[in-house]
Amino acid sequence: MEIGDALEAADLNDIELVTGSRPAGWLTGEAQLEAFGMADAASRTYDVVLLELFHKRLLRLLMLNGPAGSAITVHHPVQRFG
Repeated sequence: MEIGDALEAADLNDIELVTGSRPAGWLTGEAQLEAFGMADAASRTYDVVLLELFHKRLLRLLMLNGPAGSAITVHHPVQRFG
């Protein structure tokens, strides 16, 4: 299994855990997740769950940039001017 396939599988697993059904693929997963979030917009019942899901997805994407601690994965403070 390629890295991209493993990340997609992990994302689909997470979507299934949150929404209760496994999407067939990446595109349907995005649509399913958007529909779930929109349906929850008024009650905001799943805000924390969705935030945790998006955080996990962000961390997976950052792993594609390089190993933890590498320059591309770390936010370094920028020098202030003025």
